[in-house]
Amino acid sequence: MKTKKLTIVALIGLSATMLFSCKKDQNTPTSTSDAAKATISGNAYAELDNTVGGLEFVPNGTKVIATIKLSGKDYNYSGEITNGKYSISIPVGRETKTYTLKFDSFSATQTLQDGSKKSKNYSTTTVKTVDLTATQNIAFDVIYDNVSDLNPTSFTHTVTFKGKLKYDSDVTDAANELTNTPDGTKVYFGNDYVTTVTNGEFQFVITTALVSTINNSIYFEDFKANQKTSDGNVLKVFHLSSSSASSNSLQDLGALTYIAQ
Repeated sequence: MKTKKLTIVALIGLSATMLFSCKKDQNTPTSTSDAAKATISGNAYAELDNTVGGLEFVPNGTKVIATIKLSGKDYNYSGEITNGKYSISIPVGRETKTYTLKFDSFSATQTLQDGSKKSKNYSTTTVKTVDLTATQNIAFDVIYDNVSDLNPTSFTHTVTFKGKLKYDSDVTDAANELTNTPDGTKVYFGNDYVTTVTNGEFQFVITTALVSTINNSIYFEDFKANQKTSDGNVLKVFHLSSSSASSNSLQDLGALTYIAQ
């Protein structure tokens, strides 16, 4: 009886070994650290700014997914794009396996040629099939080639108004160059926007959801300054009448001159 028991134990042990060996031969992907791995890496680009040449990097966090189907089940390995680059480390075991590489879509603000901005959806029809073996490194770059409006009625419209402000600080010399309006002098665009003069210049950069031309009046703050006259230096008040401004991108009002009152 003792010999028969040993024989049964031995047979059970052999059966377990055979079952274990069969499972290993399937070579199913595994996340264990001792699995033989391969790497897929590359760069991802998209047209995010039409005002400059070339392409830009795809936003950080966009996912890249490598998928393999085994026995009717999908195994996914993913990586995230960071500073335009991605890298996916995949355990492949002893045998070559075929993976499908796909790139997730994303939404981003695109700068149009006129400087305005619009929300866009980005995707790519590129699907890369790669055969991977252990310790293999494959490089693959992708360009997102499918761009559509995220919301056709949603615009971020940027309009710029700028100009230079001067006054005559010396009326005794006709050839004397005009003087910059004092720093800090306020300039108003309608009732909603205000800026100040710096080195004789002012500028409004207005972002709005409107796609139409922006119209309003620009008002200029009066200031006091000495003006050299035939009677000597005289403290005067300088005034500049309001100016109409209309633009859908950039309007340079040029040089405007304050007049002494």
